[in-house]
Amino acid sequence: MPLERMGGIQDGYFDHVVSIFQKHNVPMIIVEEYGYRWMGSRCISHGNVDFLIRDSQIDIISSALLDSGLFVKIEQDLDYRLSDEYCLQVPRFFDTTKATAPHFTIKWINLWSESVYMLRVDEAELVSVPDIIVSTPQIVDCRYGTVAETSFRTIEGMKAEGMKLLPPVRFSALENRDSIIYIPSLAKTCDALLRQQRNGTPYNGRARYHLYNFVRYLYLEHPTQGEILLSELDPTNREDMEQIIRASKPMLLPKLPFLAAMLAIASAVPSPAIKERAVTPEVSKLDNVVVKKDVVDLDKIVVKKDAVNIDKSVVKKDSVGRGMSVAKKDVAGLEKRDQGSCWIHYWHGSGVYAIWYFRLDTWGEWDDDWGAGLLDNIRGKCYAWDYVWEWQFYYDQGPPPTWGHATFEISGAFVTPNYQCVADAVAAASWNWGAVTAQIDAAGSKWW
Repeated sequence: MPLERMGGIQDGYFDHVVSIFQKHNVPMIIVEEYGYRWMGSRCISHGNVDFLIRDSQIDIISSALLDSGLFVKIEQDLDYRLSDEYCLQVPRFFDTTKATAPHFTIKWINLWSESVYMLRVDEAELVSVPDIIVSTPQIVDCRYGTVAETSFRTIEGMKAEGMKLLPPVRFSALENRDSIIYIPSLAKTCDALLRQQRNGTPYNGRARYHLYNFVRYLYLEHPTQGEILLSELDPTNREDMEQIIRASKPMLLPKLPFLAAMLAIASAVPSPAIKERAVTPEVSKLDNVVVKKDVVDLDKIVVKKDAVNIDKSVVKKDSVGRGMSVAKKDVAGLEKRDQGSCWIHYWHGSGVYAIWYFRLDTWGEWDDDWGAGLLDNIRGKCYAWDYVWEWQFYYDQGPPPTWGHATFEISGAFVTPNYQCVADAVAAASWNWGAVTAQIDAAGSKWW
């Protein structure tokens, strides 16, 4: 029986689309944001899922979606596509069954033909992934997560560093596990984006944005990282990719007097070693498509509750700031509780003093454990240490099994406003529903 969550949404809420693809023998190959999150990019999808479709099948699957009576064809959203008019060639469909669904569900389907995406399905070197949605971005190709000098973190790496992991709370888009979801390989994806940038509309910001994201999140400016990708690109694309990598120079922070002193403290702290286990994919065929299967082990991503090991003694009671009990929200508040569930709101005061607001979805027994795990992660892994002064949460609880949403506040002096490290710490401690993204916000802002 699917587990029902808020808004009447259940596990397997995307299965009606899966059945349409299966009926017409169309492989489900995700590209753009949902696909790129499986490649390590921390982009946000905003409810749009994109599929790569054979030119010979694009009309078939478009008609099938409309004939089902569940979808209507609508205009492409250029605001979401970074004003890239090239995307006007991509048919977009609205799922009428999700009209009142929360924002983190899939509401729009976009169909990219081979000609428009500039990648042939039979040449895409497909890799299987467990689901369409991934809460915390994962790197399927483990070769990009094994370089010692980078700080890229996989679930295995975070566990090895001692980060506290709690069970996932996001429901799955797929209930039918016989369905296989694919993504193209990273090299083939970059080949396609480079062709789009070169042959598409002038100043194609969308394709370039995604390419820069890959450089940023996979640390491709490191020679040992970038060479892996460059060696597998089409020869006609290597020079363009090299230019993008060269343009991605790390930004240096200004060394203010107080900040310089804090950085000196951080430099004395050894970086935790990250150990990763390489996975050799098994290659097979699907309709003459080369598929790399079983690269992702779902057990690495889904952490079972009985496997959680949280040390309640990490954070002493006197470190809890303004109390732990808050009155339940009224009905109006509960109806808005999905808003902002994917965000970190950050407010920077003077020097390196900062206040962080987290809007998270939690599961089970979490009060002391969750706070202890998060603070331990931030103090021990983000060079904040004892400078994290207090935390406070606001909690509303739903029906059994216990689940709810928490607004969590941390204030203190951070060595640097390390957005990514704090985002990783929150992701490891909470397994929230969506992307963990830092965002500048006004002091004291609450968004529900």
